[in-house]
Amino acid sequence: MVDQRRRTLLAAIAAWPLFAARGDAEEQGAAADSFTPPEEFQELVTAIVREQLPDKYEKTKNWGQTKRVWAGLKVERDGLRLETRRRYREVNDGPWQKYRIDLIQPGKHFHIELANIRQAENKVLGDIAVVAKLHAFGRHSQWEWGVQLFSISADATARVRLKAAVEVTTRIDATKIPPDLILMPRVISADLTIVDFELERVSDLHGPLVESLSSTVREVLEDKLAEKRQKLVEKINKSLAKRQEKFRLSASKLLTDADWVKRLPPPE
Repeated sequence: MVDQRRRTLLAAIAAWPLFAARGDAEEQGAAADSFTPPEEFQELVTAIVREQLPDKYEKTKNWGQTKRVWAGLKVERDGLRLETRRRYREVNDGPWQKYRIDLIQPGKHFHIELANIRQAENKVLGDIAVVAKLHAFGRHSQWEWGVQLFSISADATARVRLKAAVEVTTRIDATKIPPDLILMPRVISADLTIVDFELERVSDLHGPLVESLSSTVREVLEDKLAEKRQKLVEKINKSLAKRQEKFRLSASKLLTDADWVKRLPPPE
């Protein structure tokens, strides 16, 4: 019991100057609206967001569809008797559609912003926005009785934003000397939206077919984002929970990254 109290007291003594520094900075008018997160934090957010974005997603409709067609007669001789049998073969038929979505170099094109950072009681609240770049591809082919009437394809790039409202509480791990500060982030709300969508390359065709393909490629992306929105908050929080150890800050880390500490609530 004495050892536990001693650890708790040492933890409080070790943490107090850090939070006192935060108070001094606030009194001096330090900006708390937004800041650029450290590189390791950006890598962590990138990994979590990648799990929620459509990466290497492929959708097909009627792709590879065939039809059984008559292919003549097969004549066989049985002694003096001739027998004929119908022959059939499978040929490509119908409208074939294929779509694919890939992330474009997430380590390079992910843009992370933290904004609207504020303190409420024992929590720090803020908004995090991550913009990622995607490549979308679509192909439509029309087959009739084994003959391809046309085949068109389109490539597009899109920027997609994942925006989330986050709250962070903290606690001290007094079992370690010096103590660690543990961040406990939780997503309150989240959404996925298309920032922009640009058609980059289309087959050498024009008119309604091309317009239909380009709009369908975007619709496929929108449908996939709508699917991802379902239970988005729950999935992100589960991902955060799996990485809880990543949010443990050692005393040395706290001293070198004082800008973080200025924005953290007092530990519980």
